[in-house]
Formats: sequence, structure tokens, C-alpha cells
Amino acid sequence: MNEAHQISKQKLIENKIGFCMFDLDTAKSVVIDCTEDLKIESLCHSDGELDNDGHNLLVKINNSEYKDAYMFMASVDYQDFEEDFYGQSSRQIKNSPDHYETHSRDYVEKLVIGFINKNQILAQYGKDSEGIFQVDFIVNEGNNE
Repeated sequence: MNEAHQISKQKLIENKIGFCMFDLDTAKSVVIDCTEDLKIESLCHSDGELDNDGHNLLVKINNSEYKDAYMFMASVDYQDFEEDFYGQSSRQIKNSPDHYETHSRDYVEKLVIGFINKNQILAQYGKDSEGIFQVDFIVNEGNNE
């Protein structure tokens, strides 16, 4: 995986760049390859890190491997994927489903806790000694939906 910023979506795909994300369903870090079928829907942007990997964006991923998968990712990676080389947005239009905004840490914490409760996921969460909101999901290693 290469570090790439401010290159076009097409170049990300051509160079087989992958984005490091945190899959909330499996509670594991994953690499999502930039492909033609990859759809990333931004749900919520935090003014602080959501985990120790620097992720500050809650997204929904759809591609050949994932369907409506909720993940954390870095907003800079999302911007690279959704904007062309000159910084012109290819999808984000105010009040559209793909538009995202910066929200307070409290708002994002409530959103994540609401997601946990709504989906009845076993999890431990709270702030660490540095004030970073941490979520640890308790999962089975099997593939039971």
C-alpha cells in the first residue's frame, strides 16, 4: 500500500491504492482497494480521532466484497477518493447524501453508541487517558450474520 494524496480517483484505481480502514462489524483493520465498483458514503466527520489509527470519518462501504459495511477511515483518504487532482469535488454537494460535515466529538460518540445499541452489538467503549474515544467490539470469528 502506497501513501498517496492529492491524486485523482482514476490514478488511485490504476495504481491499485488501498485505504486502511477499521471495519466495525469485525472490529479489525482492513485495507479497501480503490476499484471502479467502490462506493464510499460519508456519514459523519469528527473533529478528533475515533481510534488510535487516526480515523476521523464514519463511512458506509459498498463494493464486490462489502455491502453496507460501516467503517472508520481518514477523511484525507476520502477526499482523495472523492475529489479530482485539482481539489474539485466529484460528488459532495451540500445537502446531498454524500456531503459530510465536521461534528463534535460528543456528537460522533453518541452516533457510534446509537449504532452499537441499534444493531445490538456487544462492545466496550469510553475515553482513554488522552481523551480519545475508543470502541472495542466483541465479535465471533465465524461468519454468522
